[in-house]
Amino acid sequence: MIERTETWEERVRWYAEMEWPEHAMEALLAYCFVVDRAAKTVTLRALFDHAPSEQEKSDLWELEGEIGVHFPDEWQITTKFERLSPVQEADLGNVEIIYRRGDAMNPRDRWEQREAGERA
Repeated sequence: MIERTETWEERVRWYAEMEWPEHAMEALLAYCFVVDRAAKTVTLRALFDHAPSEQEKSDLWELEGEIGVHFPDEWQITTKFERLSPVQEADLGNVEIIYRRGDAMNPRDRWEQREAGERA
């Protein structure tokens, strides 16, 4: 029997959801990522509608670190903080979305629900 190996995208999503900060990030519009296998990079994008607090930035850097420890040393994981103007639309084409303001569940709740379903 051949066991399926998780993709890099699944790995990022899994750890981002599992380690998602417990408190709400009021300024955060979306949190997404792009994996570039050839360059061995993961770019995490945090899109804000106003300047993030130091706590919000700290939480997302910590999340970056938690994701990064699950990748080989030659991979580079970085977070880009982007502040959008009130009229600017978030460019979420060709990205994997982990969180978007207005989602029915936060990423951590989604992870817990999936885990409970797999154990049942």
